[in-house]
Amino acid sequence: MSSDGLQPALNYGMRQCARYITKHADDGTSVFGDSPDLLYRDRGGYAITRNYAATSVPMHIENETDCQAYLSSDRSQEASHVHAGQRVTVSNGLNFLTVDLGPGAQTPMHRTVSVDFVTVIEGRVELLLDSGESQVLESGDAIIQRATMHRWKNPSSDKPARFVAVVVDIRAHEVNGKLLEQEYLRS
Repeated sequence: MSSDGLQPALNYGMRQCARYITKHADDGTSVFGDSPDLLYRDRGGYAITRNYAATSVPMHIENETDCQAYLSSDRSQEASHVHAGQRVTVSNGLNFLTVDLGPGAQTPMHRTVSVDFVTVIEGRVELLLDSGESQVLESGDAIIQRATMHRWKNPSSDKPARFVAVVVDIRAHEVNGKLLEQEYLRS
């Protein structure tokens, strides 16, 4: 593992993921661009990797500016792949994540100021809300998580699970008289 906590593989026995990025060649044809190995951040029973990120929507892809920011190892670039598992939201932009959950693993109860478009692609994942409600998602199921307090849990004691999420930053607003902010609760 590197000193910054990133490692090239941490998948709890599931197939190693790959990410491919397309672009335009000088002659205008479509080609595959640089796609270095994904980097995972171990969060204690689960791991997060950043497949891609952008600092604006609509995105600016002219002159490969989005790719340069994502592929950069410069930590001052908010969209950089080196922020895998650290920054769930990207200011005014989006983050495309893969989350691998080991058997029985769960995230802390948390809120991100974002709308998250989530699809389970392997195993089963339970979404628990601070109201006590929950929903078990099977492979192929999707959920739109809208800045609510929530926790992700792998309900299996012997099988890993994986989901992908596109996390889109939202405008600040109040709920029940309180401005929503990113928040993590201790278990």
